[in-house]
Amino acid sequence: MQIKKISDIEFKGVVSGTKEVYLNLKNARKSACNCPLANGKMIMCKHIVATYFKVVPGSAKDFEDEQNSSYHA
Repeated sequence: MQIKKISDIEFKGVVSGTKEVYLNLKNARKSACNCPLANGKMIMCKHIVATYFKVVPGSAKDFEDEQNSSYHA
């Protein structure tokens, strides 16, 4: 995964070799990916999520912990 920081809230990346991702941390609706699922649509695909988890250290662990705690409740 290659990621380039554009600003404090914006990142561009390439995931799985060919999927181009734009991530906006302030406004998720502005995030985009050129994969068949999300291209031209306002959909969060796995490539956008993977980029977020890479850009925000600890977020994947926090999400996993939250899911585990709600599953065991």
